[in-house]
Amino acid sequence: MKKPTIYATTSMVIPFRYPISDVRRFVMVQERDTGTWNQPGGGLNLSDSDYLHACAREVREETGLTVVPVHFVGVYSFNSLHGNFINNLALATEEIEHGELRALRDSDIADVKPMTLEEIRELHSSGKLRSGRATLDVVEDYIRGIASGSLLSVRSVIHSCRI
Repeated sequence: MKKPTIYATTSMVIPFRYPISDVRRFVMVQERDTGTWNQPGGGLNLSDSDYLHACAREVREETGLTVVPVHFVGVYSFNSLHGNFINNLALATEEIEHGELRALRDSDIADVKPMTLEEIRELHSSGKLRSGRATLDVVEDYIRGIASGSLLSVRSVIHSCRI
């Protein structure tokens, strides 16, 4: 029996405010191989200096956007569809620094689009979120943290998470 691999991953909550609207939307990516949806993010590379670099790199690779992580949302642990154990560090940004929202050619991402919390909940109900409840939890925890002012600064947390 093959032992499961333990992975360290990172994901990013990206509030999307274009066009200007009172409706809160979040950038989600659809994975080409499974058709499931997730926040932009992925595994850490040996060349990444820390989680912040890894997260920003993954967002750029998957969405074409340049962002700077500013909030620590939480650490989410779960078993993947492939039987591996995932520790995901979820971060959030407040604004997009540069770029155009799109799925890049030659990427593992089939589609990129902003979605409301209700749309993300519908994806969860229909089994179309890659990491199931963990994906939805990240967005809901971000919303609760913003509303209560309890999200920590990413800089206050990350210094202890060097890779």
